[in-house]
Amino acid sequence: MNNAFRRTAFSLLLFPVVLIGIILVIFGYYSVSAYWRLDDWTFRDHLENAGIIDTGLYFYETANGRLASHLFLCSIIKMLMGIEPLLFLYRFIMLFVFIISLGHLLRNYLSAFRQKTISLSKSLFFATFITAFLFFFFYYGNFEVWFWVSSTGVYLISLILAMNGFALLLSEKQSTGKIFLATVAFFLAGGFSESFAVMYVLMLLYFGYNITKKHPFFLRRRWTLVFSLIAIIGALLINIFSGGAQGRLELLGDFRFLYAIKNTLHSLAFPILRYNYLWISIGITICLFLYANIHFPIRFILKHFAIKSFTMLLFIAISFFIPCYLLSDIVPDRAASLGYLAGVLFLFDYFIFRSDSFGRQV
Repeated sequence: MNNAFRRTAFSLLLFPVVLIGIILVIFGYYSVSAYWRLDDWTFRDHLENAGIIDTGLYFYETANGRLASHLFLCSIIKMLMGIEPLLFLYRFIMLFVFIISLGHLLRNYLSAFRQKTISLSKSLFFATFITAFLFFFFYYGNFEVWFWVSSTGVYLISLILAMNGFALLLSEKQSTGKIFLATVAFFLAGGFSESFAVMYVLMLLYFGYNITKKHPFFLRRRWTLVFSLIAIIGALLINIFSGGAQGRLELLGDFRFLYAIKNTLHSLAFPILRYNYLWISIGITICLFLYANIHFPIRFILKHFAIKSFTMLLFIAISFFIPCYLLSDIVPDRAASLGYLAGVLFLFDYFIFRSDSFGRQV
């Protein structure tokens, strides 16, 4: 290995560390400087004159069906009212729990689908790397995802619960305890966000499809899948039949299909194409490709990447369209964050995790 190549490889290996460092600095700045934002005030103002349960039930009947989310949000906001400087601590807790949950998912995903094992420290490193990549790729929209308390208590918590639910579903050893925990995780994940619940159902049905084909890997997980599906469908029904969800759906009338198409296209394209922040997305994507080149030459897989990325985009588009049509949801970056996370995970899986040099073969 010549000195020039060694220096280049070393500088590229620093890319994840630099990206992680920058996100911590920026995240810390906004966590300290940002207090209540937009929808946060709606909950806060109502809690001035009502209790947690009464406020949660009020929004369940008038706004949407996220009963689990409302009760969680009302508890957090009530606890922090008057001590707003502690909001930075809450946001950092959400960041760390998200990273730990993603690391849990990565370890089980790599073992199940890539037949590879990685250490706990490496899984947390790549979980932090992916979180940093996701944060900067959708830089503008992440203010909604991470810094609105009312968004963290809907979409971020739902993602955290679902990642742990899927990690339990993919784990090698299935047990009664894991089935129970996965069931609770999916029930709550669906209760926090009805649009995400629809997407989780689509993913779980993929497992069910493979069970019908008598695939041994999926057959070993059939009871976890059955109870998880029952739980998430139950949570979805609680959401859909709420007064708030029904009232929102009645507003669309005959325009629901066109509205769903518009929302789907909006959710797919708009967050990436904001010209003020497009250079950030392009820059870190180029860096990721260069970093991936350490694991294997990209030129051998780029010719196949277009087809696979189109398939992934089609899946994300369908996942967006269904809740757009059924629930009049999606469009804001916070509501589309599950699709964005799926896209970023696809990039990492395709360009890094598939490499023979990544992880140890099981």
